[in-house]
Amino acid sequence: MARMRKDVNRGLLRRGLAGLALLAAATVVLGALARLALHSGSFDRFDALVGVRTPVSERMRSLAAGISSLAGALFATVISALFAALLLARRRFAESLVQVGSGLSAVIAQDLLREWVGRAPPSDGLGMQTGSFPSSHVFFAMAVYGLFAYFVIRSVRAPGRRLATSLAAALLVGLVAWSRLALGTQQLTDVLGGLVLGLVWVAVGAWVTAYRPPHGRSLNFRRHR
Repeated sequence: MARMRKDVNRGLLRRGLAGLALLAAATVVLGALARLALHSGSFDRFDALVGVRTPVSERMRSLAAGISSLAGALFATVISALFAALLLARRRFAESLVQVGSGLSAVIAQDLLREWVGRAPPSDGLGMQTGSFPSSHVFFAMAVYGLFAYFVIRSVRAPGRRLATSLAAALLVGLVAWSRLALGTQQLTDVLGGLVLGLVWVAVGAWVTAYRPPHGRSLNFRRHR
């Protein structure tokens, strides 16, 4: 039993390190493409062509600000730790570790990308201290809430619950994306960049926790009675 656990831990560690390498590679690739698009004017042309503007009332702006706060860096980090604690309480150790790692790595990658790409925020977002690409709020919403939703979906069998969880996660991410546009703090390309990066984080987290040892024993080490 002890030897089996060691084998599983080694396999999970290798996959976890590979996952971090994939996240780093995705961050570099997206950052390089974003810099090219920014300096060539492709971002501005696309945003002008699509012309997504969401004029809202002061009441709606307050609502949008509240929704955005659900995916701020500090709040997302705290929520990620809370989700990890819930998973840990259910003895889903690997998923708990990946959940908190996803939140922390997303914050680090976001800071690096914003400094590297260096896209100036829209006129309504001049109060932002760093660049606007990618949207950190959309990125964190996907990387934290989206990943946790995936773990929940994987643990339930009822199709109705799976569908409800998927719709709830999609609605939350969609509302966060809308809030960034409604507040005028970011462009559509910023929001799309955050969405793409968040999807990568979810995919890698799912891949890491999908590891199974050769004999197919669950990596979460649940006790069987």
